[in-house]
Parts: sequence; C-alpha cells; structure tokens
Amino acid sequence: VYENNPSFRVWRYRGSEVLDFTVYAADLDKQGPQKELVFRPLYSARAGYGLASLSAKEWRSKVLDQLTVDPEIYRRYLGRVWQMTEGEKVESALHDEAFLAKTVCSMQHVHEAGYSTCIPSSGV
Repeated sequence: VYENNPSFRVWRYRGSEVLDFTVYAADLDKQGPQKELVFRPLYSARAGYGLASLSAKEWRSKVLDQLTVDPEIYRRYLGRVWQMTEGEKVESALHDEAFLAKTVCSMQHVHEAGYSTCIPSSGV
C-alpha cells in the first residue's frame, strides 16, 4: 500500500500523559507471499527527534517548527512517515515547497477546515 511496508505504533502513557510511541514495521517480500511477517522496532518518537517529552510545545519546537528551516529534520520526518529515505519520490518531496507547506499544515490542523484555511495562507 503506497509503496510502504506495514507498520504500527505502540503508545506509552502515564494516566492521560503521552510518554512516547514506538513504530514497528515489517518488510514485505516483493516476490510474493511469504511464510511469516516479522515486525521490528524502527524508532521511538522521543529518541528519533531528540525530544524530552511528547508535549505539544516540545513537538512543535523541535519538529514542526524545524521542518521549514532544517532540511535534515524534514528528511528524517519523511523517511519515517514513508519508511523510505531515498529515491525519486523522496527527493522530489524534499524539493517541493508546496508539498512541505501541505505537510506542515496537515500537522498543524487535524480538521479539514483548519487545513483548508492554512494552505492559502502558506502561499501554496
């Protein structure tokens, strides 16, 4: 699906506080059916982005606000979302200002109305 291998997140909580999440993924055999699917941890959000916590303030300052100014964080973010770090699709996205603006808007606004307002204001 979408050229990605299957994955899932395991969230860690303490009461209502989100502590971290870890993404697990498996590699599909491109040749066809396989006997078993082995999931392995890919990264945790806190370790992967150097976060002290998963608070909205921390995520915004160290990830979201950095996407437009630090190409390495944007590359790391796309690589983790897409489970691929190289290739034409990745390189194209990394150099597409409109795609970056849409990525940032989608992270800032979970509801369509906010996203739709964000896109024009971002210059896209």
